[in-house]
Amino acid sequence: MARKLMGAISIVPETDYPKMVVQAYRNTTQAISADTFTTVTFDAESSDADGEHSAGVYTAGTAGWRHFDAFITTTGSQTGTSSRWLVSGESRDLHATTQQLKTGGSLSVYLAAGATVAFQIYTTNAGATISSGASVSYMNVLRST
Repeated sequence: MARKLMGAISIVPETDYPKMVVQAYRNTTQAISADTFTTVTFDAESSDADGEHSAGVYTAGTAGWRHFDAFITTTGSQTGTSSRWLVSGESRDLHATTQQLKTGGSLSVYLAAGATVAFQIYTTNAGATISSGASVSYMNVLRST
């Protein structure tokens, strides 16, 4: 609930904003298997406020709305590349491309406590890898309060 200060300015309590709960990224490169969806294993974290992220899989500690953003940079030939969100084993929000060295996407979803979310990438070519670095291959998670 907003509070009025001096009549014209509203102050919204901090709890009314979405909270960044995970900032994870690739610290090393990761091989992408050909002809199968590969879960991107975000192996480093800038933050994990509630311990809900492990090896690229987010597990909701409580029920509620979450917003996910992922961005992935790859090397090698990427003809036939696509990516998707996997929510408790169910494919969501598939992004198909014909040739791409960068992919990503966003997903807003209501999760039950214990539900899991992972970002996966698919390519028809062997030898592709996910690049490392917090600015080139990352996943962020926000939780509504």
